[in-house]
Amino acid sequence: MQLSAGLVKDADGRPLYYLPMIEDITERKRAEDLLRESEEKYRILAEAILDPIFVISHDDTILYVNTRAAQLLNSTPEQILKKPRKSQFPPDIADEQGRALQTVFNTGKPLGKAARVLYGDREFWQDNSLVPLKDENGNVSAILGISHDITGRKRAEEEIRTLNRDLEKRIGERTSEFAQVNEELISSKEELRQQLASLTERGRQLAESEERFRLSAKSVSDVIWDWNIPDRRLDWYGRIDEILGYAPGEFPRTIDAWEQIIHPDDRDRVTSVLDMHVKTLTPYSAEYRVIRKDGEIRYWTDKGTAMPDDQGRAYRMVGSCRDITERKKAEEERARLAAIVKYSDDAIFGKTLDGTTVTAKYLPAPASGMPP
Repeated sequence: MQLSAGLVKDADGRPLYYLPMIEDITERKRAEDLLRESEEKYRILAEAILDPIFVISHDDTILYVNTRAAQLLNSTPEQILKKPRKSQFPPDIADEQGRALQTVFNTGKPLGKAARVLYGDREFWQDNSLVPLKDENGNVSAILGISHDITGRKRAEEEIRTLNRDLEKRIGERTSEFAQVNEELISSKEELRQQLASLTERGRQLAESEERFRLSAKSVSDVIWDWNIPDRRLDWYGRIDEILGYAPGEFPRTIDAWEQIIHPDDRDRVTSVLDMHVKTLTPYSAEYRVIRKDGEIRYWTDKGTAMPDDQGRAYRMVGSCRDITERKKAEEERARLAAIVKYSDDAIFGKTLDGTTVTAKYLPAPASGMPP
């Protein structure tokens, strides 16, 4: 409740008495609490996502950046906030960004645009989604931006263009040769047919390769999770059913179901780390194995942050998982090969095509007959 009082005066302006007023502000307080909780939830979500997120004002000032965006600029959010956007990028890139932002301010419509970005001495390609944020009068007051790293896709596209140029060059060279030896080609019609068939197959393979690159660029390996700690419900945002080999919606949305897919040898360690984070609110990070429905074992890396209530106790936790199976397999293979070289009783050496020895492990002279 909110208590206030108004002074009542007579016709001559002399105070007579105070008139108390009591207003029920319960709903307003509830709305304020819900708003704070919502803002905190989405702030933690923004910090958990691995893509850069930013908000730019109408005067080109940085109003918000998440930690990922600041890391790419070799800085922290606190050092970047309230600074001009142009001060963080080279002039040509800053100008290109500014034109895209101005388009959204002028039209009031979202804009998607791929752009080259330079962070220090590192060059990236990003797919930027710009969304207008409007005030109560419908005017665009700021722009929310989310950038997704598409450097790999751009490199793949460049490789495809290079292959296309190479193919066109080879076809041109071959066509020139055909013109010069026309008489010979007439007598070797079958050879020409085979060569053309080979070129057609290469073109088909190139088209299939381009389609695979296009489809793979749309896939996302990360999934976001939101754990309601009191009721043990665990919501997933991403392709969790597909990743774990389940039909859509089949994988249970509970913390218990998540614990069950963790490899038995990793389960106690991971749940202990998670329990410690919930109790102490320290950063949570774990690497572990999971077992898909079909029995396949995959490696995950998992990070998250808890949200405390008014008493400082964690009541919700948000984080993200990433599949790192291929990286782990590569590490295990390198370790296996290193062990073979280290503990083998045989002499092991490597040579280039011209016979030059580039790496070698020799046995003692009496055993191998080679110089130590």
